[in-house]
Amino acid sequence: MRGAGPDIRVVDNWSWWKDVGAVEFVSDIARPFRVASMLAKESVSQRMSSEEGMSCAEFLYPLFQAFDFLHLHTKHNCWLQVGGGDQWGNITSGCEFVRKKTGHLVHGVTVPLLTTSSGDKLGKTAGNAVWLTGSSYPLYQFLLQTGDHDVATCLHRLTSLPPEEVDVIMQQHTTAPESFLAQKRLAEEVTRLVHGGGWGYAKECGNCVDCSGGTDTRGDCDKGSIWRPPFSEVSYQ
Repeated sequence: MRGAGPDIRVVDNWSWWKDVGAVEFVSDIARPFRVASMLAKESVSQRMSSEEGMSCAEFLYPLFQAFDFLHLHTKHNCWLQVGGGDQWGNITSGCEFVRKKTGHLVHGVTVPLLTTSSGDKLGKTAGNAVWLTGSSYPLYQFLLQTGDHDVATCLHRLTSLPPEEVDVIMQQHTTAPESFLAQKRLAEEVTRLVHGGGWGYAKECGNCVDCSGGTDTRGDCDKGSIWRPPFSEVSYQ
């Protein structure tokens, strides 16, 4: 993608993995890795001690991710890998792999994950993902269900609102939590960021569902009505 800012290139790792055979994988990619170091990774030890255990495919995944980093570094001049906090072990393995192969010091950065109240991360694997594509309505409704004790964190992490403004929103929300002011602002800001003007349609649908007792009438309702959340809540840590 080209524009006023830096060029952004999206690549598919199948374009280089399709030419890698089993012998090359074992002799060239897997050789620098040490099993003891891989077992010492916190993510591996936690997975192996879990009830589900860890499959061989999962155990070898850091090798694939490391080779991806090497390819991006050598072919596209990529020096930094960014991922969620649960990717720390994979990213450090990739940095070490690139150093052994090229002698270059590359870098990795991880960011905190949004997790449910039970500690599970939000995502397609856990079955609780909210998709950014498609209609704006599901995203808007998903964010409206954020728990009171988590909404401030989400406003800080998921929006570009200044911290001072978030503090004001939370003060107002604490005064009248039944109005769900903070949740509405969170839903508005994030949906506007993702869908642009589509957030207004999502808000209107939410109002209509509320007024009609669960049926989206899209226009036969009071647009100024207060949205009432469903019984379930989405919580974050």
